[in-house]
Amino acid sequence: MKRLTQITAIAVLAATPVIAEMGDHDSDGDAMLNDAEFGQADGSRRFTEYDSDGSGDLSEEEFAKGEFNRYDRDRDSMINDEEYSRYEEDGEMENDG
Repeated sequence: MKRLTQITAIAVLAATPVIAEMGDHDSDGDAMLNDAEFGQADGSRRFTEYDSDGSGDLSEEEFAKGEFNRYDRDRDSMINDEEYSRYEEDGEMENDG
C-alpha cells in the first residue's frame, strides 16, 4: 500500500503542470485533446501512444499518464532523480523558447 501511495503522489505531482499545460491547447474547451489540438501542443509526440482507449480524444488522465511515462524511462512507475532532472530540463527549454 505504501508503494501505491508513493506512485500516486508522484503521478499527481508530475501531472499537475501537465494538466495546466493541456488546458492551453484545449481549443474547444471539452477537457479533452483531439488529434488536431494535440498536434498543436506538440507535433513531435505520437497521439496514439497517449490515447490508451483509442477514442480519438485525450482525457486529462491519458495526457498525464502519457507525460509521466515519457519521463519514467526505466518503467518502474517511479520518477527517480535522473528522470526528474530530464523533466526539469525539458521544462526550462520550453520556457526559454
